[in-house]
Amino acid sequence: MSSLMSIFDVYPKLLDDEYVSTYPFESCYTKKDRLNAYADEDVAAALILMEGNLSGAAKLLGRSRRSLEQYIVKISHLRDLQEDLMAEFLDAVETLQKNAALAGDLTTQRFMLSTLGKDRGYVARSEATGKDGQPIHTKSQIDVTKMSDKALEELFKATSKPDA
Repeated sequence: MSSLMSIFDVYPKLLDDEYVSTYPFESCYTKKDRLNAYADEDVAAALILMEGNLSGAAKLLGRSRRSLEQYIVKISHLRDLQEDLMAEFLDAVETLQKNAALAGDLTTQRFMLSTLGKDRGYVARSEATGKDGQPIHTKSQIDVTKMSDKALEELFKATSKPDA
């Protein structure tokens, strides 16, 4: 199948919500023959019904999530379908967030500005400093009793002040 073709070009019935909701997963090829290949239509119907959720789709097909994911990665039209379904989910959540922000939810407004408005300067910045804005001083303790003579010499050279 050409990468420009959609799964819906090959299986137009998948556009019908009733067809997908009544898809015969219990008797489908992918579930009946668990040791062999997947059937693309079975996978696509499961993805659509589960709105792109791989765990749910795998359960419908009687397969493992990892196995299904590995199959989808190899088949461009199934990968495109799964990505489209997840993008639809994100679009829906973004719409809900936008509506909440416009309705006056200050927490959502701050979140939306700090994520979507970064290029306009809505970025939270934090700096770590010591007391009264001074630098943070750290102390490290080295157990010199376990160091070789050569390592002790190198440490001494590194920490000694150069002759003036």
